[in-house]
Amino acid sequence: MEITLLMTPIIGAIIGYCTNVLAVRMLFRPHRAMYIFGVRIPFTPGLIPKGQARLAAKLANVVGTHILTPELLTDKLVNSPLISQGAVEIKKAIRTNIPKISEYLRNLEYPRLDEEGPTLVKNLINEHVGKLAGMFLDPKKIYFSMKDGLLEYLSDEDNLLTIADKIDENIDKFCEDTEKKIPLISAFETVAEHVVQHIDIKAIIEDRVNAFAPEEAEKLVLSVIRRELHLIMALGGILGFVIGLAPVVMSIF
Repeated sequence: MEITLLMTPIIGAIIGYCTNVLAVRMLFRPHRAMYIFGVRIPFTPGLIPKGQARLAAKLANVVGTHILTPELLTDKLVNSPLISQGAVEIKKAIRTNIPKISEYLRNLEYPRLDEEGPTLVKNLINEHVGKLAGMFLDPKKIYFSMKDGLLEYLSDEDNLLTIADKIDENIDKFCEDTEKKIPLISAFETVAEHVVQHIDIKAIIEDRVNAFAPEEAEKLVLSVIRRELHLIMALGGILGFVIGLAPVVMSIF
Protein backbone atom coordinates (compact mmCIF):
# COMPACT_ATOMS: atom_id res chain seq x y z
CA MET A 1 0.00 0.00 0.00
CA GLU A 2 2.82 2.39 0.91
CA ILE A 3 4.60 1.65 -2.38
CA THR A 4 1.38 2.43 -4.26
CA LEU A 5 1.06 5.75 -2.45
CA LEU A 6 4.65 6.63 -3.23
CA MET A 7 4.21 5.75 -6.88
CA THR A 8 1.18 8.01 -7.27
CA PRO A 9 3.05 11.38 -7.20
CA ILE A 10 5.87 9.91 -9.34
CA ILE A 11 3.42 8.73 -11.98
CA GLY A 12 1.66 12.12 -11.76
CA ALA A 13 4.98 13.88 -12.36
CA ILE A 14 5.74 11.69 -15.39
CA ILE A 15 2.27 12.25 -16.85
CA GLY A 16 2.42 16.02 -16.24
CA TYR A 17 5.87 16.32 -17.77
CA CYS A 18 5.05 14.18 -20.81
CA THR A 19 1.79 16.08 -21.36
CA ASN A 20 3.57 19.43 -21.43
CA VAL A 21 6.33 18.05 -23.67
CA LEU A 22 3.67 16.83 -26.11
CA ALA A 23 1.86 20.19 -25.96
CA VAL A 24 5.08 22.11 -26.71
CA ARG A 25 5.97 19.75 -29.55
CA MET A 26 2.51 20.18 -31.04
CA LEU A 27 3.16 23.91 -31.34
CA PHE A 28 5.59 23.15 -34.18
CA ARG A 29 5.04 19.55 -35.25
CA PRO A 30 4.17 17.91 -37.43
CA HIS A 31 5.44 20.51 -39.85
CA ARG A 32 2.88 19.57 -42.48
CA ALA A 33 -0.58 18.05 -42.63
CA MET A 34 -0.75 14.25 -42.47
CA TYR A 35 -3.43 12.17 -44.16
CA ILE A 36 -4.84 8.67 -43.87
CA PHE A 37 -6.84 7.52 -46.87
CA GLY A 38 -7.21 11.11 -47.98
CA VAL A 39 -8.53 12.29 -44.59
CA ARG A 40 -6.42 14.79 -42.67
CA ILE A 41 -5.35 13.61 -39.24
CA PRO A 42 -6.58 16.02 -36.53
CA PHE A 43 -4.04 18.46 -35.07
CA THR A 44 -1.80 18.24 -38.14
CA PRO A 45 0.08 20.33 -39.01
CA GLY A 46 1.22 21.85 -35.70
CA LEU A 47 -0.36 25.00 -34.30
CA ILE A 48 2.27 27.44 -35.60
CA PRO A 49 2.66 25.95 -39.12
CA LYS A 50 -1.12 25.77 -39.45
CA GLY A 51 -1.61 29.40 -38.43
CA GLN A 52 1.48 30.76 -40.20
CA ALA A 53 -0.50 33.02 -42.53
CA ARG A 54 -2.59 34.45 -39.67
CA LEU A 55 0.53 34.91 -37.56
CA ALA A 56 2.23 36.75 -40.42
CA ALA A 57 -0.72 39.11 -40.85
CA LYS A 58 -1.05 39.81 -37.10
CA LEU A 59 2.68 40.34 -36.58
CA ALA A 60 2.88 42.61 -39.61
CA ASN A 61 -0.04 44.70 -38.37
CA VAL A 62 1.34 45.09 -34.83
CA VAL A 63 4.89 46.00 -35.88
CA GLY A 64 3.84 48.21 -38.79
CA THR A 65 1.17 50.07 -36.81
CA HIS A 66 2.62 50.38 -33.31
CA ILE A 67 6.39 49.79 -33.43
CA LEU A 68 8.11 50.71 -36.69
CA THR A 69 5.84 53.66 -37.38
CA PRO A 70 6.47 56.15 -40.21
CA GLU A 71 7.17 58.82 -37.58
CA LEU A 72 9.87 56.71 -35.93
CA LEU A 73 11.49 55.81 -39.24
CA THR A 74 11.49 59.45 -40.35
CA ASP A 75 13.05 60.61 -37.09
CA LYS A 76 15.77 57.96 -37.17
CA LEU A 77 16.51 58.60 -40.82
CA VAL A 78 16.93 62.37 -40.60
CA ASN A 79 19.14 62.01 -37.52
CA SER A 80 21.27 59.24 -39.01
CA PRO A 81 25.05 59.93 -38.92
CA LEU A 82 25.22 58.91 -42.57
CA ILE A 83 22.83 61.72 -43.47
CA SER A 84 24.81 64.32 -41.52
CA GLN A 85 28.16 63.16 -42.90
CA GLY A 86 26.85 63.20 -46.44
CA ALA A 87 25.34 66.69 -46.21
CA VAL A 88 28.50 68.54 -47.25
CA GLU A 89 29.13 66.26 -50.22
CA ILE A 90 25.53 66.52 -51.36
CA LYS A 91 25.68 70.31 -51.20
CA LYS A 92 28.81 70.40 -53.36
CA ALA A 93 27.36 68.00 -55.89
CA ILE A 94 24.06 69.87 -56.15
CA ARG A 95 25.60 73.30 -56.56
CA THR A 96 28.13 72.05 -59.11
CA ASN A 97 25.64 71.01 -61.72
CA ILE A 98 21.93 71.05 -60.91
CA PRO A 99 20.67 70.12 -64.42
CA LYS A 100 22.74 66.93 -64.53
CA ILE A 101 22.53 65.91 -60.87
CA SER A 102 19.44 63.73 -61.28
CA GLU A 103 21.08 61.53 -63.88
CA TYR A 104 24.27 61.52 -61.82
CA LEU A 105 22.49 60.24 -58.71
CA ARG A 106 20.57 57.58 -60.61
CA ASN A 107 23.79 56.12 -62.03
CA LEU A 108 26.03 56.67 -59.02
CA GLU A 109 27.26 53.63 -57.08
CA TYR A 110 26.87 53.66 -53.30
CA PRO A 111 29.16 50.87 -52.03
CA ARG A 112 29.58 52.26 -48.51
CA LEU A 113 25.91 53.02 -48.04
CA ASP A 114 24.90 49.65 -49.47
CA GLU A 115 27.31 47.97 -47.07
CA GLU A 116 26.45 49.90 -43.90
CA GLY A 117 22.80 50.69 -44.60
CA PRO A 118 21.33 47.22 -43.89
CA THR A 119 23.34 47.07 -40.63
CA LEU A 120 21.95 50.43 -39.56
CA VAL A 121 18.42 49.22 -40.30
CA LYS A 122 19.07 45.95 -38.44
CA ASN A 123 20.26 47.83 -35.34
CA LEU A 124 17.17 50.02 -35.48
CA ILE A 125 14.96 46.94 -35.67
CA ASN A 126 16.70 45.23 -32.73
CA GLU A 127 16.45 48.40 -30.64
CA HIS A 128 12.78 49.16 -31.23
CA VAL A 129 11.26 45.81 -32.17
CA GLY A 130 13.34 43.18 -30.40
CA LYS A 131 15.32 40.25 -31.71
CA LEU A 132 12.39 37.81 -31.87
CA ALA A 133 10.10 40.00 -33.97
CA GLY A 134 13.17 41.34 -35.79
CA MET A 135 13.78 37.89 -37.22
CA PHE A 136 10.70 38.37 -39.37
CA LEU A 137 12.01 41.60 -40.91
CA ASP A 138 14.43 41.85 -43.81
CA PRO A 139 16.93 44.72 -43.17
CA LYS A 140 18.26 44.61 -46.74
CA LYS A 141 14.81 44.85 -48.27
CA ILE A 142 13.89 47.76 -45.99
CA TYR A 143 17.16 49.56 -46.74
CA PHE A 144 16.86 49.23 -50.52
CA SER A 145 13.22 50.36 -50.35
CA MET A 146 14.43 53.50 -48.56
CA LYS A 147 17.22 53.95 -51.09
CA ASP A 148 14.83 53.66 -54.05
CA GLY A 149 12.52 56.25 -52.50
CA LEU A 150 15.43 58.61 -51.85
CA LEU A 151 16.74 58.35 -55.40
CA GLU A 152 13.27 58.93 -56.79
CA TYR A 153 12.93 62.09 -54.73
CA LEU A 154 16.39 63.35 -55.69
CA SER A 155 15.74 62.79 -59.37
CA ASP A 156 13.45 65.83 -59.36
CA GLU A 157 15.47 69.01 -59.96
CA ASP A 158 13.00 71.15 -58.01
CA ASN A 159 13.49 68.93 -54.97
CA LEU A 160 17.26 69.24 -55.34
CA LEU A 161 17.06 73.03 -55.42
CA THR A 162 14.92 73.01 -52.27
CA ILE A 163 17.44 70.79 -50.52
CA ALA A 164 20.32 73.01 -51.61
CA ASP A 165 18.61 76.13 -50.24
CA LYS A 166 17.91 74.50 -46.89
CA ILE A 167 21.41 73.09 -46.59
CA ASP A 168 22.87 76.56 -47.24
CA GLU A 169 20.84 77.87 -44.30
CA ASN A 170 22.23 75.29 -41.89
CA ILE A 171 25.58 74.04 -43.13
CA ASP A 172 27.63 76.91 -41.65
CA LYS A 173 26.22 76.32 -38.17
CA PHE A 174 26.79 72.60 -38.58
CA CYS A 175 30.45 73.09 -39.52
CA GLU A 176 31.09 75.59 -36.69
CA ASP A 177 29.60 73.37 -33.96
CA THR A 178 30.77 69.85 -34.74
CA GLU A 179 30.41 68.71 -31.09
CA LYS A 180 26.68 69.27 -31.06
CA LYS A 181 26.34 67.71 -34.52
CA ILE A 182 23.37 69.90 -35.42
CA PRO A 183 21.19 67.68 -37.62
CA LEU A 184 20.10 69.17 -40.92
CA ILE A 185 16.52 68.23 -40.22
CA SER A 186 15.05 71.11 -42.17
CA ALA A 187 16.88 69.90 -45.25
CA PHE A 188 16.02 66.24 -44.96
CA GLU A 189 12.61 65.99 -43.27
CA THR A 190 10.73 66.16 -46.55
CA VAL A 191 13.13 63.72 -48.16
CA ALA A 192 12.81 61.29 -45.25
CA GLU A 193 9.03 61.41 -45.33
CA HIS A 194 9.10 60.63 -49.05
CA VAL A 195 11.54 57.75 -48.48
CA VAL A 196 9.48 56.24 -45.68
CA GLN A 197 6.42 56.14 -47.93
CA HIS A 198 8.28 53.60 -50.07
CA ILE A 199 8.73 51.19 -47.15
CA ASP A 200 5.79 48.85 -46.73
CA ILE A 201 6.77 47.38 -43.37
CA LYS A 202 3.61 45.29 -43.12
CA ALA A 203 4.14 43.67 -46.51
CA ILE A 204 7.81 43.03 -45.80
CA ILE A 205 7.05 41.28 -42.50
CA GLU A 206 4.16 39.28 -43.91
CA ASP A 207 6.21 38.09 -46.90
CA ARG A 208 9.12 37.24 -44.63
CA VAL A 209 7.05 35.16 -42.21
CA ASN A 210 5.18 33.33 -44.96
CA ALA A 211 8.48 32.52 -46.67
CA PHE A 212 9.78 30.64 -43.64
CA ALA A 213 9.74 26.86 -43.96
CA PRO A 214 8.15 25.28 -40.84
CA GLU A 215 11.50 23.73 -39.89
CA GLU A 216 13.24 27.09 -40.14
CA ALA A 217 10.54 28.85 -38.12
CA GLU A 218 10.86 26.23 -35.38
CA LYS A 219 14.63 26.71 -35.17
CA LEU A 220 14.30 30.49 -34.99
CA VAL A 221 11.69 30.48 -32.24
CA LEU A 222 13.49 27.81 -30.21
CA SER A 223 16.74 29.75 -30.45
CA VAL A 224 15.05 32.55 -28.50
CA ILE A 225 12.66 30.80 -26.07
CA ARG A 226 14.12 27.30 -25.69
CA ARG A 227 14.83 27.87 -21.98
CA GLU A 228 11.29 29.07 -21.30
CA LEU A 229 9.79 26.06 -23.09
CA HIS A 230 11.92 23.69 -21.02
CA LEU A 231 10.68 25.43 -17.88
CA ILE A 232 7.10 24.88 -19.03
CA MET A 233 7.83 21.18 -19.50
CA ALA A 234 9.40 20.97 -16.03
CA LEU A 235 6.44 22.82 -14.54
CA GLY A 236 4.14 20.11 -15.89
CA GLY A 237 6.15 17.51 -13.99
CA ILE A 238 6.08 19.56 -10.80
CA LEU A 239 2.32 20.11 -10.99
CA GLY A 240 1.76 16.43 -11.74
CA PHE A 241 3.84 15.49 -8.71
CA VAL A 242 1.93 17.89 -6.44
CA ILE A 243 -1.44 16.64 -7.68
CA GLY A 244 -0.32 13.02 -7.23
CA LEU A 245 0.91 13.86 -3.74
CA ALA A 246 -2.51 15.11 -2.66
CA PRO A 247 -4.12 11.67 -2.10
CA VAL A 248 -1.00 10.53 -0.22
CA VAL A 249 -1.31 13.46 2.19
CA MET A 250 -5.03 12.88 2.59
CA SER A 251 -4.52 9.19 3.39
CA ILE A 252 -2.03 10.09 6.10
CA PHE A 253 -4.33 12.53 7.80
